[in-house]
Amino acid sequence: MTVLHVLHSSLPLLSGYSIRTQHVLKHQQRYCTPIGVTSPYQVATCEVETIEGVTYYHAPRSARTAFLERHNVPVAKPHSLQKDFEHALARLIHDVQPDIVHGHSSHSVSWPAYRAAQRLHLPFVYEMRGLWEESAVAKGFYGRGSLRYRYHRHAELALAHRAAKVFVISQTLREELIARGVPESKIVVVPNGVEVHELESTRNTSLREQYGLEHAVVLGYIGSLNGYESLELFLSAFAQLVQKGKRVKGMIVGDGPEKENLIEHARRLGLREHVIFTGQIAPQEIHDYHALLDVFVLARSHSRVAQLVTPLKPYEAMAAGICLLVSRLPALQEIVQEEVTGLCFRSGEAHDLARQCERLIDDHDLRQRLGGAAREWVLQNRQWRELVKIYLEHYNMILSLRSTKPNEIMQKESFLALEWKPIGDLSRALATFASE
Repeated sequence: MTVLHVLHSSLPLLSGYSIRTQHVLKHQQRYCTPIGVTSPYQVATCEVETIEGVTYYHAPRSARTAFLERHNVPVAKPHSLQKDFEHALARLIHDVQPDIVHGHSSHSVSWPAYRAAQRLHLPFVYEMRGLWEESAVAKGFYGRGSLRYRYHRHAELALAHRAAKVFVISQTLREELIARGVPESKIVVVPNGVEVHELESTRNTSLREQYGLEHAVVLGYIGSLNGYESLELFLSAFAQLVQKGKRVKGMIVGDGPEKENLIEHARRLGLREHVIFTGQIAPQEIHDYHALLDVFVLARSHSRVAQLVTPLKPYEAMAAGICLLVSRLPALQEIVQEEVTGLCFRSGEAHDLARQCERLIDDHDLRQRLGGAAREWVLQNRQWRELVKIYLEHYNMILSLRSTKPNEIMQKESFLALEWKPIGDLSRALATFASE
């Protein structure tokens, strides 16, 4: 069985999206032949590359798209990129002859995948790794209820209805789609996971000495520095600990749009000597930096995206046996069993976050117990080599139905024949705004 994974982006571009993709395709190789193809949204340096045995094709940008970029015509660029991708997909599908087309978030890359699959009579499944319209709201790109918000929401939902199966990364996201009208039987949860080798973590003594961490309890975060991560709240809570004379160090590892704001916030709080900002680190160093932390803090805000989407980063910390402290949100409570595999605090409340931090600073045994239980839970429930079997079960089901009762995995022909287009005010939105 050959599965064509249609992607927004992939490694070497480093993100939670690309890391999940690499794990999924790498472990699917035990059961099928996965092939990745990235959209023209990712500017690639080569047409095809292999990373840890996984093959990625990179769709090129056409001369038309290059012209639009040079002459700064943003409204027409998204349509041009989608056409570029659709043509590239048609050629690649002809060459590799996949059995299934597996589109991944967002709709901007998976609508071309859907159309290409339908023209060649191939089953199409869709993987929603989040709600991109909610992520955009959380990042301040546009408001909830705006024309662009409604356009992206409608496009995602329409694609979910047309797919043979919809894979999601959390139970909370599954429940959200059911509430939006997607049939419950169609939605399958494939959560984030970890590699087996990530379950071992050793202290890097020289790195601890380099940062001056030998005699302190280290509270920290590793990941993208976005606004909805609420790292300003973490810094405010950390300042309370310093004022109480606790022997602590803070470490924020990563880069992102909020980095300079966070550095300035730490300066205003008088934390320049207490909190370390490492900037971006190489992927192969992530496990060394996990091993520096005694407590991994995930202070996510009470935004809609944070309530629904489970991030990859807590699983990696759990795999390293690090104690987790997270905001009490539905998506995060899918990961952390309070007082068993981690602690929670009231989202948005710096005082409650400081209170829980203080518990962990003062109680080494509690940190060890929670970290050890988290590691064991990950080992039993979240290894990629087991999680990818969920995909294979549903791939096989779809192909079996297709060979015996092809109409059972297809929508009515009149519905499929309608190429989705934005309507009404959504169409006007496209004429007004550039797409993501």
